[in-house]
Amino acid sequence: MKDKQKAFILNIVLACLILLFIIFSVRIDSIFPQPMTGLSADDIPEQKAFINTSSGTNPGAPIELIEFSDFSCVFSRQSYPEVKQILNEYGENINFVFKHFPQDNLHANAFDAAIASECARDQDKFMEYHDALFEAESMDGYTFKSISEALGLDISEFDSCIKSGDKVKIIMSDMREAQQNNIIGTPVFIINGDIIIGSQDYDSLKSAIDKQLDPETIVEGIMGRTI
Repeated sequence: MKDKQKAFILNIVLACLILLFIIFSVRIDSIFPQPMTGLSADDIPEQKAFINTSSGTNPGAPIELIEFSDFSCVFSRQSYPEVKQILNEYGENINFVFKHFPQDNLHANAFDAAIASECARDQDKFMEYHDALFEAESMDGYTFKSISEALGLDISEFDSCIKSGDKVKIIMSDMREAQQNNIIGTPVFIINGDIIIGSQDYDSLKSAIDKQLDPETIVEGIMGRTI
């Protein structure tokens, strides 16, 4: 009788474990974003949800370039030099809006890097910190502090910002905006409402921007030439 009871209990435990595994697997697929590989434009619909662009570099510019990105994502890092070149050449013609979509399940310290960059924004150094993170060879607490020191940030203020947790809501808000637009990985670019998926080269970004740019609204770029 005892053997039958043990077998029955064991079967119940095994069934519960299997059920939990199935539930957990579904939750993982639905909650955590995945890298953008092998996708086409048909995989993501047009922008449908409002995206807050108040943190953009040049509000009112004729081109709004929104990037959902992850400082640790290899594909986002591949696109970084191309995006930097575009921003340098088009200057005030582009309102660049960086949106956080850290994928901590794939990249260690991705969420922490996003928080660190927002703490740098408090000291008007977001873009400088953004560039330094993408150019960094590692992504950890030592890197975050080293960049802060190199940029001349107030370290006490920076550390207090990190420890406060106040920036978590900003990161989570960006992630909600991504999910509302069915974005599941990084990088994703939205140029005046048109969505471009995955790592992009310079020519692809330039072509998408030029298609949207009205010659009558063009201003002189920061490199001293007219686009």
